[in-house]
This record gives sequence, structure tokens and C-alpha cells, in this order.
Amino acid sequence: MKRLHKYLRVRCPSGLAPSGSASEREPLLVALHRHENQRATWEPAMQTVSICKRIGELGKAAAERVAAQIEREPSLARIGELMQR
Repeated sequence: MKRLHKYLRVRCPSGLAPSGSASEREPLLVALHRHENQRATWEPAMQTVSICKRIGELGKAAAERVAAQIEREPSLARIGELMQR
């Protein structure tokens, strides 16, 4: 792992290029921490309850997207594929 980090520092001195869409690069399990007399920052380490809530929200959003896609899909075979996921 150390070798990879050293290689990447030499190969990409300004950091790795972003991959995927902006929403894919969005941090998944971070919490907003408010510091006294400072701006709030997003940091890793959420409470377990917050993680469960966030995963539930993501699942509900994914189910809504699939349901919307099923409504638009004209092919019954493709609808069956979407329903099995």
C-alpha cells in the first residue's frame, strides 16, 4: 500500500482526476460537525442510527427511480428484469 501511495504522489502530484459523476463522488457516510466560532465541516464517523437512516433514504430513492423507469418501459421482458433486481 505504501508503494502505491508513493507511486501516485509521483505520477499524480496534484491528486487523482475525479471519476464518475459528481453525485457518485459525494461522500456517503459523513456527518455535519459544527465547531464553535468556525464553519461547519463534513467529517467521517456518523452514529449508527444516522447511518441506518441514510441507507434507508438511499434505498427509498433507488426504489423510486426503478419504479419510474418501470412506468416508462414499454417492454414487458425488461420490466421483469427490473423487478428482479
